[in-house]
Amino acid sequence: MIVGLVSGSTDAFAVDALAVHVAEGLRVARIRTSEKTAALAQRFGVPLTGFAKHRRIGIAIDGADKAADGTFDLVKGLGAALLREKIVTSAGDRKSVVVDETKLAACLGGNTPLSAEIVSLGFPTPLNPTSRR
Repeated sequence: MIVGLVSGSTDAFAVDALAVHVAEGLRVARIRTSEKTAALAQRFGVPLTGFAKHRRIGIAIDGADKAADGTFDLVKGLGAALLREKIVTSAGDRKSVVVDETKLAACLGGNTPLSAEIVSLGFPTPLNPTSRR
């Protein structure tokens, strides 16, 4: 099975649990989203792979920076790997989000910043009339 594990504080929990199953004979490979997650996978003996070899992921396991208690509302992207995480999770046949109690909030907003990612790919384009050529 190909597993997409994204970066973040809960990543260590997921890799640790996965490493137990790998030691028991589970055959998986992981697609990394950062150098930190690659080093973590290597430390626990979880082999790495990439999209050049595998176009689809069996399950994408992600974390959230904040989660509204009792809902599926999440804040993502405070760890600066948001675009890579989106690519990995979009390739997953199944998706799972892992949070611990420190990530739960009564409601989203407040003291948690909301991230915005600006990607220059496609700018300027004919679909963006304000772009300079």
